[in-house]
Amino acid sequence: MTSSVDQKLPADVDPAVWYDSDPCGRHYLLVGNPHTHRGRMRAYCAERGVYTRVSLGEIELCSEQALYFIRGFLSGNEPPPPRTAEGDDVAMDDPRYSTWQAAVDRFHDTGYWTDPFDADADNSDGEDI
Repeated sequence: MTSSVDQKLPADVDPAVWYDSDPCGRHYLLVGNPHTHRGRMRAYCAERGVYTRVSLGEIELCSEQALYFIRGFLSGNEPPPPRTAEGDDVAMDDPRYSTWQAAVDRFHDTGYWTDPFDADADNSDGEDI
């Protein structure tokens, strides 16, 4: 980005945290959480001066800073592990924990969360948990 564009950026936008998107070919800057769906990130398009939302699967190329932003963002967006009837986390040797952990691992790889305990959940990537 040029310094003239950098000067016009909103205060919450860091030009080092960029990614490119194949569908429109624009350069975007990751900003934070849009509070829409688990794993969706808020991004800013400096070319158009607008905020939007993006998922990991839509990012073609990104800066090293953006890669670390994404890793931290997705880790912070993990749902808690399943709970017992008493409200405690299930034990790590409980099969529900393993099922949940597999879903978390896939979430980190794809940026899309599918609840492994919801029979009606949309498993849009076609994989079974």
